[in-house]
Amino acid sequence: MSECIEVRKTKAVVIKALCDILRPVISDLVVLDLFAGLGSVSRALVDEGARCAYAVDLRSPPQQDEGANIHWFQSDVIDFITESGPPEIVDLIFMDPPYRTDYVKRLLPLIAEAKWLNDRAIVAVETSALTNYKIELDRSYGKEGNKKLYLMRDREYGGSRLTIYQSDREKAAVEPESDG
Repeated sequence: MSECIEVRKTKAVVIKALCDILRPVISDLVVLDLFAGLGSVSRALVDEGARCAYAVDLRSPPQQDEGANIHWFQSDVIDFITESGPPEIVDLIFMDPPYRTDYVKRLLPLIAEAKWLNDRAIVAVETSALTNYKIELDRSYGKEGNKKLYLMRDREYGGSRLTIYQSDREKAAVEPESDG
């Protein structure tokens, strides 16, 4: 069964906010960009200092600049996460699924269980500002036992919501927002 899903470019204000939040730790990060679209988030993160980005989208990859260090996988995101995954340990996942879908609820548990996720990984999720996925997830990581993805930040930017989780709250790369 085929469904028509809205294609939407990540807003510049969301990309800027993400880069500003990650600037202190972005150097040399390995990025996984899910629902990458045209690759604007991957490109921005690599430009800011990430070592490389693995961009995953069902559509054909766009024409890339030489030396951009963005590696494309044309694949269904859920298939990619559950079957192959990226070729190396990932430090940062950015996920921008189509709005008005249940992809975030379906993918966060799969990501939390991934063996290719760094112990201190950051997961950034863009959704509609009308969506609220403030959840913490148990994560099984073999002999290390259960861990969680901890909510670190949740803020609206021009009709979009940017929610950031991290797997190690004690050694957080992204400081949690204060409530006051």
